[in-house]
Amino acid sequence: MLGAAGKAVKRLVSLALILALLAVPCGGFCELDETAAAAADAYFLRLFTRSDAIGGGVIVSRDGETLYKYFFGADAKYNGRPVDGDTVFKVASLTKMITAVGVMRLKEEGKIDLDAPLTYGSTGAPIRNPRFPDLPVTLRQAMSHTSSLLGSAQYAAAPAWEKITVDQNRYFSKYEPGVHYEYANLNGGIMGSAIERASGQSLNAYMRDAVFAPLGINASYAAHLLPDPEPLSRTYTQEGEVYMKAEKYLEEDQAFYEDTCDPDSHYRTSVGSLYISLSGSPPPTAASGTAIRAAGRAC
Repeated sequence: MLGAAGKAVKRLVSLALILALLAVPCGGFCELDETAAAAADAYFLRLFTRSDAIGGGVIVSRDGETLYKYFFGADAKYNGRPVDGDTVFKVASLTKMITAVGVMRLKEEGKIDLDAPLTYGSTGAPIRNPRFPDLPVTLRQAMSHTSSLLGSAQYAAAPAWEKITVDQNRYFSKYEPGVHYEYANLNGGIMGSAIERASGQSLNAYMRDAVFAPLGINASYAAHLLPDPEPLSRTYTQEGEVYMKAEKYLEEDQAFYEDTCDPDSHYRTSVGSLYISLSGSPPPTAASGTAIRAAGRAC
């Protein structure tokens, strides 16, 4: 798991590739030896420093065992707490990657078919690129950003899929589904909608029950629904100025986020709204646990 506050956010995806190299197969459990760990420490120190990060962390694990960890800086520029495994970051577009874990859990349960045509609404009408009306758009394509959706497609609310035509098309590209890569936030929204449709729960409730709670991870798609909001980090702009304080995230999510199941409308949540700790945390207290169980109303 990765986390960062400040400019290091842009490097998280490339870090994931580096971490995969650190955890090469070794025929069983293995930790990095002192030389390799020291080299990794030096690398991440340079990376976070060069990126002007306020704070960040790296954890490599396999089968529940920690192979390597490194923490840098604090969760705030001034008078912050040192980053550790419990620090919670808002991870922006890494939300999509983690949401995909939920999709794959549902696939394992036989509740999602990655290659079935995507549909919308209670009528089950298909989602189609109007230039290719006979070709389905699938969840596998959305997950791999080959759905032919445009990177500029709006995702704040569900598109009026049935009204998208070739002449009035702000959503689909000229490429047929499945042949061309184009990163689009709306693909991430489709994943969240698919989870709600298949599970009958809100995205937050399903991911909490199926992924986060079993792993003991302090995570939520809304700040005020975190099992423990205390370790939440603030975020910063590229210029090092405060973008959002933790208290503001809590206040805004409490006011504007309703944890309901609405697969025909909920697209924005799974695009970039996840708050998550770097490692597992103790179970929530009885009080917070009660609040969490009351959230996430079913479809």
